[in-house]
Amino acid sequence: MEYKARGIPVHYVEHGDGAPLLVLHGAGVDHREMVGAMEPIFSGVVDCWRLYPDLPGMGRTPAGTLDSADDVLDLLLAFVDGVIGDGKFRLIGHSAGAYYARAVAGRRPEQVTGLALICPLGENVRNLPAHQVLHSSVDPRETLGPAEESVFRDYFVVQTQSMLERYTQYIVPALGLVDEKGLERIGQHWLFSSSPEAGPPYSSPS
Repeated sequence: MEYKARGIPVHYVEHGDGAPLLVLHGAGVDHREMVGAMEPIFSGVVDCWRLYPDLPGMGRTPAGTLDSADDVLDLLLAFVDGVIGDGKFRLIGHSAGAYYARAVAGRRPEQVTGLALICPLGENVRNLPAHQVLHSSVDPRETLGPAEESVFRDYFVVQTQSMLERYTQYIVPALGLVDEKGLERIGQHWLFSSSPEAGPPYSSPS
């Protein structure tokens, strides 16, 4: 499905019906990342309308002329207004999606009734240990091309057949759809002009 928000066609998929739940994926992928992670949990839940948009510059949502995190936030709020309306909804974000989810909840604290942040990206850069594979029982060269194999080896710390199959199904199709220049342009103004923590603390369940 598609909804034009601030002049940009936002592609999204939906599952179920009832109370809305907005789910935001991380950087460099598209909605399939979170569909693969969340639908096994929510597919049997009644009264739950799950919305999975592609963030700008990823999947089938173009970056357009967006050039900052503020622009992306404004687009997400316009998407909420157009697709969900002014009713209450719950919100899940992963990594960069969690960065935006915090901002959405900060701007709409009365509308967002629950917030889940999975491996949230923050404003502050930290020194992290070097990537180290903790378990490897599969050779991705047998099924992946060189570029996809490199991403798999450099990202995951648990590398099993099951992980490889999920990566192939939910991540690989999105890799070629990333607008690298668009994301780089937005990334140059990555900090919000107003921090999500600038207002009162978010008080709903999180």
